[in-house]
Amino acid sequence: MTRRRHLVLLGILAVLAGATAALAYWTAAGSGATAASTGTLGAPSDASASTTAGSSTVQLAWTGAALSTGQPATGYYATRIRNSDGTTAAACGTSPAAPTGSTGCADQNVPDGTYHYVVTAVYHTWTASSGSSNDVTVVGETTAPAIALAFPHDGATYDAAGWNGGCPTTGLCGTASDPSGVAAVELSVRQGSSGLYWGGSSFNQASETFVPASGTTSWALAFARPPDGSYAVHVRASDTPGNITPSGSYASATFTVDTAPPTGSITAPSAGTVGGTVTVTSDSTDAGSGVAAAQFQLAPHGGAFSNLGPADPTSPYQASWDTTTVANGQYDLRVTTTDKVGNSATSTVVTVTVDNSFQVSVSGPQAAGTAFGVTITARAAGVTNTAYSGTRSLSFSGPGTAPDGTHTPIYPSSATFTNGVGTATVTLFKAESAVLAAASGNLSGSTTVTVNAGTSKGLSFTSQSLTGAGASELCNAPSTSCTITGMPKNGGGTWTAKVGMVDTWGNPTTASSAVTVTLTRSPSPGKGALSVSSVTIASGAAASSSSFTYTSGNGAYIEDVTASGSGGGVTNNAVTSVTTV
Repeated sequence: MTRRRHLVLLGILAVLAGATAALAYWTAAGSGATAASTGTLGAPSDASASTTAGSSTVQLAWTGAALSTGQPATGYYATRIRNSDGTTAAACGTSPAAPTGSTGCADQNVPDGTYHYVVTAVYHTWTASSGSSNDVTVVGETTAPAIALAFPHDGATYDAAGWNGGCPTTGLCGTASDPSGVAAVELSVRQGSSGLYWGGSSFNQASETFVPASGTTSWALAFARPPDGSYAVHVRASDTPGNITPSGSYASATFTVDTAPPTGSITAPSAGTVGGTVTVTSDSTDAGSGVAAAQFQLAPHGGAFSNLGPADPTSPYQASWDTTTVANGQYDLRVTTTDKVGNSATSTVVTVTVDNSFQVSVSGPQAAGTAFGVTITARAAGVTNTAYSGTRSLSFSGPGTAPDGTHTPIYPSSATFTNGVGTATVTLFKAESAVLAAASGNLSGSTTVTVNAGTSKGLSFTSQSLTGAGASELCNAPSTSCTITGMPKNGGGTWTAKVGMVDTWGNPTTASSAVTVTLTRSPSPGKGALSVSSVTIASGAAASSSSFTYTSGNGAYIEDVTASGSGGGVTNNAVTSVTTV
């Protein structure tokens, strides 16, 4: 009977050996016939996987498994399978050697990608696997790459020389970065004038078109300098998980290409005569980047140019030129216009003639020694320069010194001008008709002024002859005082003269009525001899009609000959000192 029990057990084991997900067992008691029963291990069901955007953790859940006889599985382990290539990995830190007793687990630090899971139940040495869970996509990083556009700069304008902005190749360049790695960078370039996008070889795309750049973290797009005009650039990038820069978040820049020089010409003044303060203007313009400044320049005709004030950065472009600061003559004007990228152009020359002057006027004849007013009017190109105002330094010239040799003209050093007109007070002492000139800086003018002798009157000697070896005569200009030296004594020398009328300054004048002139010698009784004791100056006459002669006396001496008069307005005598040897 014992042998028979062994055969039954072998048969049962043989049957059980053909099942992969079941467990067989038996019980026996005593040595009689046995009764055996079998059970199977069911697979976990309802396996599901879930995650959230931005997380690298997948939550797994399943329905637990049990033996067909009711005993639960002793544990579970999960396997992660990557959809793209079937690569498997232990999930949730579980394995056949380290199962979990739970019916769910968290699979952490899952790389980005799409996966499904299989859960395997364990009962002792027996296992049973679930069907595949749903697919789950892990996107632990949801941010598109960061992009920086190194060239061109937003809002910049470039000329021919400035287009190469330091990129590896002539064109556009920048950088991109992303924790997951930058997969690709693309750009669109829109031409403002046509509204078309760059298609790779020309602007021929009506809708926004992105072309690939070379490189990723450091990228560049070969792009030769386009025609003059405005452009807009958009840059987008994608990373390894597939995040791509959304519309509205592109790195962007607008720029302008301007290689054409600006234009500009002198619009005022036109060629001709100018004076005073002139406003110089130009029509400077630039269709590309715009005008940065207009620099006006001035030169003597045919000479070297210099700047006329600072450059004007705003329209209307102009400069103020005070032509009174230069000498009269011909001058050249021009303007150099510079645009905002440095292109410049210089206009043709406009030649003008500067004409500034003083108009000097005096009302009627003036009296010697009496102050009078001189009107000075600033003239610009033939008209009054009303802008010429304020206190101006002045210099005068022309009239001479009074005959007495001591009184020179009295002139002011400055005058105050209002609306181009100033007044100066002048005193002249020499009776004459002379040109009176006034000047200030580059302005000058003149007029003829007539000065008559003053009203104060005196007598003067008019020498006619002096004889005697070694005799000499020194008289002041009006001869109101003379000195005769070296006259031979004892009748060896003579002096013949007339008596005339002069004003205070020595200017010859006339007697207002007949004047009787008395001739005397002093000290009395005198040494020399006078041919007459008196002479007469008729009314209206400038000098006596007759002469007198002084003859030297005996011995060496000094004496004075004095002419004194009455009538005719005489207020001063004439004296001559005579020294004999």
